[in-house]
Parts: sequence; structure tokens; C-alpha cells
Amino acid sequence: MNTKYLKILIVLISTLTLFSSCKKDDIFGPGLPSGRLSGFIKSESTNQPVKDIYIIVTDTISKSMYLTYSKVDGSFTVSRLATGKYKIVPTNDSLYCPTEIIVDVTNPNNTIVPDILIKPTQIPVVTINPVTSIVALTKTSMQLKAFVNHGFSTVITRGFKYLKTSDTRDVTLSGTTKNITTASDPWTLNEYTTTITSTVTANTEFKVVAYVTYYRGLTSTGARKVNTVYSNTIIIKTPAI
Repeated sequence: MNTKYLKILIVLISTLTLFSSCKKDDIFGPGLPSGRLSGFIKSESTNQPVKDIYIIVTDTISKSMYLTYSKVDGSFTVSRLATGKYKIVPTNDSLYCPTEIIVDVTNPNNTIVPDILIKPTQIPVVTINPVTSIVALTKTSMQLKAFVNHGFSTVITRGFKYLKTSDTRDVTLSGTTKNITTASDPWTLNEYTTTITSTVTANTEFKVVAYVTYYRGLTSTGARKVNTVYSNTIIIKTPAI
């Protein structure tokens, strides 16, 4: 055999021998945390496994985050965790976990997470009424409040649409939009308030609706689908003076 190729063969055999004699931790970084947690994602109503649910695992102290997803049998695993408490949150636009899950991970043991049961989110419901929704009213401004039952859906934006009652068009399609972009946790978003001044005139009746946009499902291209839900319509008249 050619001496050059013999040397290459010896190097390869030596390398393979070294790797076969090393522990996994030695190859990928000695001293790395070896804590591990694993569990299953299941449907609350059927107790059957649910696949392709992304799971965020967060260290409650360092706030380090780890991302994994459930397999066909609903199983998931996160490795290389330091000792500590971890919060587990399954994420999906149309499913949510009704309980908070926090587990203790001890190094180097595998922590078995109790089965995580998830249930469908509900379409958000947003409401307004002429009594509690009118916070303040002048001849050129309307300060309004809307109430939201988010149904654990991921709310993206919220706001109001309004149109003079003399305009016969549909306010949800043709009304002036006042969008509210202030970031808020959608799972605790129970109400929102804003002041409308644009095109508001004295002694004028307006028809007003509130709305929220939220994620639910996927489009034909696989993108997250944005949906909009509107409240009931109320009539508000600005004062003359």
C-alpha cells in the first residue's frame, strides 16, 4: 500500500478510537450541564398525543430559554440544563395549556414532566357599551374603553373604527381606524382604552366598533393567518359646546 494512504488510514483509525473511548460530554464540551427533562403533549379532551407543538422551556432564574417541539408520539426532550426550576410553555395559535407548568431539574438526572394537556383557544370576544365604554367625551374627542375576552388567542393589535351615522357605509369596512400598538401580554389583555380626536366634530353622531386582530391557523403558503373580530356597534354623539 502507498505510504501516504497508509498514514491517512492510521490517522482515521486513531481518530475513531479516540471518539469511541470518549464520553459524549467529552466530545461536545466537558463540564456542560447534564440536566434533562422530558414529557408528552396530549389533547385535554381526547388524551391523545399532539405533534408539532413548539415548547419554550425557560430557566426561572437566569431566564435562559430553550426551544423544542413535540414528536409524532407527543414526546419532547430538552437536554443540557443546569440545576434549577424551569417553566414550560407549549405554544400554538389555536391551542394552549390551561395550567402553568414549573418543574425542578437536578443535574444529571432526567426530570419526567407530568403529561401536558392542551385545549383549543377560543375566538376573542370584544365588547363596548354606551355606559362603561365612554370614559370622556368633548366636542372634538372621544376617550373610549373596550373589553376583551381573549380566549387565550394571541392578540396582535386592537383599536376602534368609527364613522358618522350620516354615512351609510359599514363601519367595520369603511370607518376611520384608531389602532392601539402598545405592547401587552395577550393572555392578560382584558381591556384597552384610547382617545380619538381625528375627524371628530362637535354635535355629531358617530357609530363606533372596537376590534382585535389575532393569529389563528395558517394561510395556503404556510404563514400565520391573521384574523379580525369586531364588537357590537354603539352610537356616540359629541356635545355641541
